[in-house]
Amino acid sequence: MVLPMLMNISKNAKMIGDYDKNKIYLQSDKIIGNVNSCLSFIKYNNYYISNSSLKEDIRKIVYNHKRIICILSKKIQEKEYNEITYIDNKYIEDILVSKDILAKMSRKIKHEFFLLKKI
Repeated sequence: MVLPMLMNISKNAKMIGDYDKNKIYLQSDKIIGNVNSCLSFIKYNNYYISNSSLKEDIRKIVYNHKRIICILSKKIQEKEYNEITYIDNKYIEDILVSKDILAKMSRKIKHEFFLLKKI
């Protein structure tokens, strides 16, 4: 039932948090999702690898959950992020003034942000 939502997790995820270890058989570090479905991740070297899908309200299985304000994507071999998959319009200004984020974005994506800002 949750698989269609999880297939578009980069568009449907609204929160992220650290797993609170309250389920005996789930070994995870981070959870990403919303009030209907979640993906859990375990850290392996410098990457997080998905290890489970859950039909669960993320707020019930994480502590210190944070709101996701922007999701950018890129292929692993690329240096710069070149696609906006989700953005909370309320935070466009904050993202545009962050030098750390801007340094990792491609010119194409910076242009998309400026267009979103004008709308």
